[in-house]
Amino acid sequence: MKISEWIQFARHELEKAGIESSLLEAQLLAAHVMEKSRAWALAHSNNSINAEKCLPILARRLKKEPLPYILGYKEFYGRNFTVNNSVLIPRNDTETLIDAVLKGSSKEESLDVLDIGTGSGCIAITLALECKNWHISASDISIEALKLAIGNAEILNAKVDFYESNLFQNLPEKKWNIIVSNPPYIDKNDPEVETTVHNFEPHQALYADNNGLYFYQQLAHKSKNYLTSNGSIYLEIGYQQKSEIMKVFVSQGWLYRETIKDLSGRDRVMVFEVL
Repeated sequence: MKISEWIQFARHELEKAGIESSLLEAQLLAAHVMEKSRAWALAHSNNSINAEKCLPILARRLKKEPLPYILGYKEFYGRNFTVNNSVLIPRNDTETLIDAVLKGSSKEESLDVLDIGTGSGCIAITLALECKNWHISASDISIEALKLAIGNAEILNAKVDFYESNLFQNLPEKKWNIIVSNPPYIDKNDPEVETTVHNFEPHQALYADNNGLYFYQQLAHKSKNYLTSNGSIYLEIGYQQKSEIMKVFVSQGWLYRETIKDLSGRDRVMVFEVL
């Protein structure tokens, strides 16, 4: 079967399954099977492709497994990050968090930055590559996630110090200028969670107790001990959580700086400072 023929077959099957961008996904799946780029697959569409090898890959997507897990990577801030089901898939919304940190701090200063709950490492690694003068540390409770993050740092040639730690438990005794985190923040009873997210992405990285506020409560209570005077914490939030998170941090004596919206116009990042 020609690549072009398989792409059309896959597109039809994906459309029937209600998957958007069916043509693009079919092209990406074909390229993945051929171990080539999408551009190569399109330029060589008359080449043969092993249909039997394609079917298990297509079947995974038809079962609504997220495409990045099948392809093994997700682009974030212009770079490809290896992903698997031990970590959340990097979202475009999280690029808002990167932009907020870069806008709020000087790239030229020698700053110590800590990323808590690093997952794939996309936040820590991006900051390390964008700001060569910064000293980046990152932690996660998941050993599997850390293995993946360390691998991504090696592939992208980023200098990051990684720690296996539940929040601050196993971190070195020091203070950082900036703490950044995209913690689990979905309420376990939230009816709006997409089925594919719930079925395939790691629950440990998705859900939090106390109506999704548990990790914000922990960070508000403990982070001050790990920040320099006038240090800042940058947090990704659920778009409906602003008022509750505000109460949590202000009650712990933090100074509220700002809330930043994502490209969809939803509240996405909150920034607080140590008083």
